[in-house]
Amino acid sequence: MCTPQTHTPASYADNSKEYTVTLPGKHAAYLYGTVTAGWVQKVTATVVAGDTGAVLDKYVFEGTGNTLLTLTNTYQTTYSAAITPADKARKILLKFEAQIPDRGLQPSKVQHKENIVPKYAVFYTFYAEDGFDNDEHDTDFCISVLPTTKAG
Repeated sequence: MCTPQTHTPASYADNSKEYTVTLPGKHAAYLYGTVTAGWVQKVTATVVAGDTGAVLDKYVFEGTGNTLLTLTNTYQTTYSAAITPADKARKILLKFEAQIPDRGLQPSKVQHKENIVPKYAVFYTFYAEDGFDNDEHDTDFCISVLPTTKAG
């Protein structure tokens, strides 16, 4: 369950420039975000099997201006993604980038917070900065992790 006893904090792997959020078995996740930047912001969320690391799904969000991030790898305009529950644990690998003029796609500086509601949910909020104005607010990205069974 997503309780303080079994909750795994998001972690950052410097060599891969990715954050990892653990999605326990029998839990669903909801992903969405906003952009408040003049440069294109990009968040890539890759879902992998917790035991083998095999890629199960990938979600790419992009946006510029002052709006919701758009899920770009769909056939219709969508602003969020739902990851359905599975029996086994999975991981969500997050990569935050910005399209910097004359430099291409560059990693963003990221901070995050976690809010735990014991027995019910964990909410991850990521704040990304592309380096233009250093306001730590170019991309806000949220993941809600919710159990699909009752705590026992």
